[in-house]
Amino acid sequence: MNFHHIGIVVTDLDEAVVSLKNTIDIVSTYETIEDPGILVYVQFLIDSNDICYELIAPMNESSPVAKAAHENRNNLHHLAYVTDNFDFEFSRLRGLGHIPLGKAQPAVAFQGKRVAFFLTDIHTIFELVEQ
Repeated sequence: MNFHHIGIVVTDLDEAVVSLKNTIDIVSTYETIEDPGILVYVQFLIDSNDICYELIAPMNESSPVAKAAHENRNNLHHLAYVTDNFDFEFSRLRGLGHIPLGKAQPAVAFQGKRVAFFLTDIHTIFELVEQ
């Protein structure tokens, strides 16, 4: 199997697209897809690392993602990004209104490099990893 995309359940596709474009380097945004068979709207975005994101919004309350969207649960745990300018990116994410979920701290998994987690305005957690 090969990685294809990261699915993120949201309440509003337009708001989610703006948030992702402000947070990471989105290079391609595709048309919104309406899927009445499973009652969702879907939009794909590609970032500069060629990672594909699928934003999924419920069409109505009967949608299988409606509860997750409205309760902001089960939409995704986190996405991790590495940076060689950790302090700048930390400040930039805070400036966008993303909430740090604690202090930046060294991580054993990254040989003592700092990591920080942020709760974004679309209720997704981003992990910032020092290069």
